[in-house]
Amino acid sequence: MGNILALQSTKDEATANALAAFRSWTLAQVDAAVDVFKKDINVEFYMSLEALKLLVKDDDLADQVFSAYNPTESSYGILDEEEQLASCVLGTYINGMHVLSTLVLVADTEVMEKAAALFTLFDFNDYDTISYDDLVMMFIQISNALKTATGFGEEPSVEKIKEVCDLAFTAGSFVKRDEYLQFVRRKILYLENEDGDATGVQPYVTDFFKTFGVDGIPYPPGVTAMTIVRNDRQDSSVPTSTTDDGDEAIQRVDNAS
Repeated sequence: MGNILALQSTKDEATANALAAFRSWTLAQVDAAVDVFKKDINVEFYMSLEALKLLVKDDDLADQVFSAYNPTESSYGILDEEEQLASCVLGTYINGMHVLSTLVLVADTEVMEKAAALFTLFDFNDYDTISYDDLVMMFIQISNALKTATGFGEEPSVEKIKEVCDLAFTAGSFVKRDEYLQFVRRKILYLENEDGDATGVQPYVTDFFKTFGVDGIPYPPGVTAMTIVRNDRQDSSVPTSTTDDGDEAIQRVDNAS
């Protein structure tokens, strides 16, 4: 992910304009926004316009973001009809977790800084651990946030997300921050192999979705596909080979598509 999100921006004009200001946000701004949301705003994950103004500290920008994410005006509200009617939130609240996840992802920060900020957002008790179920929910939110930011992708199946999470964790368990970050580096973004050695791979939005079984998302122009071989299992139709000792081999290969 990283700053490659700057190369893939949604064609939805209202959403693109609403997110433009956040592409220059620093890590300190991201951390401050997450902290404000968790301490002062979070009410069952929903966020009012007034709360959003408190978060972004810019009334005009808050109005723009709220309009883009409002379920009465946009498909990105992630509120179904039953939730809207039961909570009387139609047009009054937006999905705060979805908004915050998107802001973290588009900010001008390093990819693992984004990963750490997302963990903090979903660490509801601030214990530096999250539950397995919250980890799954995090990847659902990230998928929806990436779709919002780039216009590409779709929400993976819960079964596929769990299949990937099961590579490192057990259902019902709790995940520590350092375990999660290692999992992201090795199993989601392929930044390092199982020995902790850097792979030199630059991850893209397309790679994230492919990890969770969502195909058909184009790479930015001039970027070749990434092929991963893990434990002698080919995760791509493009031939490649494992290392001599059978460890994970990761590389980008030419892809005319």
